[in-house]
Amino acid sequence: MSRFVFAVLTVICYALGAKAEEDVDARFAAMQARIEQLEARLAAQGEELAAAKAGPAPAALPDVAADEPSLFDTINVSGFVAASYFYNFNDPDGDSLGGSNGPVDVLHPDSNSFSLDQLWLTISRDPSEDSRVGFRGDFVYGKTASILSGDNAGDGRAGNDFDLYQGYMSYLAPIGEGVTIQAGKFATLIGAEVAQANGNWNITRGNVYNFLQPINHTGLLVSTPIGGVTASFGVVDETRAFPALNADRNNNKAILFGLSGGGEKFSGSFAGTYGDSPLSGDSDDNEVILDFIARFTPSETFSSYVNFDYVSSDFGSNSLDGYGLAAAARLALSDSTGVAGRFEYLSLEDDDFGSDLTIWGITGTLDHQLADGLTLRGEIRFDKSVDADFLVGSDDLYFGDSGQSYDDQVTAGIELIYAL
Repeated sequence: MSRFVFAVLTVICYALGAKAEEDVDARFAAMQARIEQLEARLAAQGEELAAAKAGPAPAALPDVAADEPSLFDTINVSGFVAASYFYNFNDPDGDSLGGSNGPVDVLHPDSNSFSLDQLWLTISRDPSEDSRVGFRGDFVYGKTASILSGDNAGDGRAGNDFDLYQGYMSYLAPIGEGVTIQAGKFATLIGAEVAQANGNWNITRGNVYNFLQPINHTGLLVSTPIGGVTASFGVVDETRAFPALNADRNNNKAILFGLSGGGEKFSGSFAGTYGDSPLSGDSDDNEVILDFIARFTPSETFSSYVNFDYVSSDFGSNSLDGYGLAAAARLALSDSTGVAGRFEYLSLEDDDFGSDLTIWGITGTLDHQLADGLTLRGEIRFDKSVDADFLVGSDDLYFGDSGQSYDDQVTAGIELIYAL
């Protein structure tokens, strides 16, 4: 009996102890939850106090794209310096050194003379879909500038001078694939050779360039891609300035047009101009120039072109009609050395000169890159006049029966070009 009573008392005591332990655990859990609530409330109050001390949050800055260029980042500046020495193997006398190389070597007119040909600076900004307004200016100083500006006294004896070769504004209109409008003074669409010394394979310009092709124009030019072809049309003061004076001498105007296109190996262009004749101030006198160029580049080491021009020009009771063909190629012998050749044939029927004119010529040029941006070129050139003599040492830049003259000439020269 006593054992039974003891067991009952033991169970009752254990139950009372377990219940007490559960009450303690519950109270402890409630106390812990209460403490966590107080800590959260204190943290929130601390953040509110800190925000109040800091003041209102600053306004968010506009999101500027990191790759969006500034105005000055879109302006391109480039240039080069070209200097040369030429010698005429006909050995003209001292009085005839100025302009002694005659009209077949217009941009290198002087014999046995060192020349600063071109100090060329180009500043431009190309229009784009993001910024549709652009411009370009080409500034040149040196012998070439004097000749391009026509400041040579009509005798080829040109000194150093300044010339604005190009200066125009441009706008990319959102029409079709994009229509580019240029207004001002711009380079011609005609011809394979250009005025810039570093833009040609040979040092001297050919007879087709010198006799038949314009250099630049002043007016309005519109260009747009149509499929794989670029079409251009413009209205300018004259078909060409003669001799690059850019003077509008009558009420007549001229049109300028061009089509160009092709692939990596074959490409070509057809361009021309028609309107006010540069040889006359009479609005009834017109000139037409048609220019065809075919280019063939079968590999990275070989390039070639054929350039054909036809010209018909009226001036009063006289006229000038003729054509010229130039074929040229360059072969890269290595990454730094190349050789170029040019063959030309020119035929003119000129009432003003009193006789027909036929010239053929051949030019060979070797180029070598001495250092990064520095190129040395050497050239030898032969020209033969069939119907008239080359005239030097006279106020007449062309041909005639007086002064020191000859029907063929060999010139040789060297040139250094450094690209800035």
